[in-house]
Amino acid sequence: MKEQLHTILKKLIVKNNIRVNKEELQLQLSSHPSYPSLHALTGVLDHFNIPNLALRVSVNSEMLKKLPPYFIANLVVDTVEDLVLVEKKKGKIKITTTANHTELVKEEEFLSRWNGIILAIEKSHHIKEVEKSWYDNAIFNWISSVIVGLCITYFLVVQADFFAQVHFILSCVGLIISVFVVKHELGLQSSATNQFCNLTEKTSCDAVLRSKGSTIFKIFKLSDISLTVFAIYCLSWILFFIGEANGSAIISMFTVLAIPFSLYSLYYQYSVIKKWCPLCLGIVAVLMFQFGTLIVNDFFTLISAFSNKGILLFILSIVTTISIWNVLKSLIKKKESFQKTTVDHYTFKRKFSIFKSLYEESDTLLESNHFSEELVFGNKNATVELVLVTSPLCFFCKKAHSDIEYLLDKLKNKIKVIIRFNVDITNKDALLYRLATRLHTIYNIEGEHNALKALHEVYQEDINLQKWLDNQNTENIRSFDRLLSNQHQWCQINAINFTPALYQNNMLFPQEYDRTDLIYFIDDFIASMQVQSVALVS
Repeated sequence: MKEQLHTILKKLIVKNNIRVNKEELQLQLSSHPSYPSLHALTGVLDHFNIPNLALRVSVNSEMLKKLPPYFIANLVVDTVEDLVLVEKKKGKIKITTTANHTELVKEEEFLSRWNGIILAIEKSHHIKEVEKSWYDNAIFNWISSVIVGLCITYFLVVQADFFAQVHFILSCVGLIISVFVVKHELGLQSSATNQFCNLTEKTSCDAVLRSKGSTIFKIFKLSDISLTVFAIYCLSWILFFIGEANGSAIISMFTVLAIPFSLYSLYYQYSVIKKWCPLCLGIVAVLMFQFGTLIVNDFFTLISAFSNKGILLFILSIVTTISIWNVLKSLIKKKESFQKTTVDHYTFKRKFSIFKSLYEESDTLLESNHFSEELVFGNKNATVELVLVTSPLCFFCKKAHSDIEYLLDKLKNKIKVIIRFNVDITNKDALLYRLATRLHTIYNIEGEHNALKALHEVYQEDINLQKWLDNQNTENIRSFDRLLSNQHQWCQINAINFTPALYQNNMLFPQEYDRTDLIYFIDDFIASMQVQSVALVS
């Protein structure tokens, strides 16, 4: 279910020609408090600023025609309701449940299984659609495959030794299978690999790879051994060719040594685990075929051609391969551990119950006055009210204002934002006094949009505030001394002596959270406020 949600959401975004960071998408989805659910999907789309609609519509052909070409729907799949990706195709409906599982059904069948719940991306000028380019994963993988294929072809053309040709090709195949085995073991497997590993009741890669028999002397994993051995073979053949050395003898010896491991693997899967690992069987098959090449090419003739240069190059391949793999595996494990820790951290942090507990323990404003003509943005009637005490002269306030802009953009009509300045009006030549006066003038004369634009300018990191003031129109500047005096007095009453200070509904915003984290709690907070209102009325 969890992997399915990620798959269908990613496909929906791609189908709409929108590009997002895939790792960020995975992180935001898996750490969402409502994951796995439809609400988690809408939350992630909101995070990426992708307009979306999640609603229940009428279940009929007319409504289906009005829906966009791609959307996520709640459908009955194998007698269970599930979220799937829907694609309309000339009278038929393509349903995608996982990365490699789709079905094509008639509209009548789709309507009979659909309950009317959808999630769709709204077309908007704010979304910049992108054309598929050469670095898309699918195309990049195709190009990589072509390059590898050309390298193999070149090796086969210039290498006249039949044994070297066949053994090199088999080593490349074995290396590819070993990569899939290691990825599966490290938890990096794809849904396609999962299905291949669980073809029948008798097959299970997990059962084999996680068994005691998959580790030799409790130190060496057979998956690591297979990957390094095939990588050593591939690198050795390349070095033999470049160095013009005969390495058939040393390769032949190691090919024979691999047979006991193959027989051990078959015995352990058949007699002990009683489960078969298709990937492991693929590796065993490659090793057997390589052994077969020895018989066809006269094993005793091959091993008689020992070369000191070939042995040295083979040892170099061993040292190089093992060293590189140890570093790579360590980096992969660290990355996976970091990602898991990050997901756990955000999942814990985004629980509303924790946020609410910290919020209720925060300092409360002694007075929550509202002043006429002050800077107010967003929905004036919103349940959630944010008061930001700030100053354009404060370096840390620049980040705070950027966060407020982000919240206003993401939460739209769900919040009301009040900007206040702690200004001493006795010094009218002070830069802060003149800035606050000018900003209030823009707001009350030119409107909210221009005021927000002006705030954005004065909170830029490289802004010259004196120069910005000099470039402003000095006409129609009004006096806001009374307002600024009231705000200054309000700050003193509430002991606000620092900036930035953010208050949410008269309570200091919890310091344990980033200001932008509010987007994860806004709906739950509004709901809790409504419950409190009902309780007070009753």
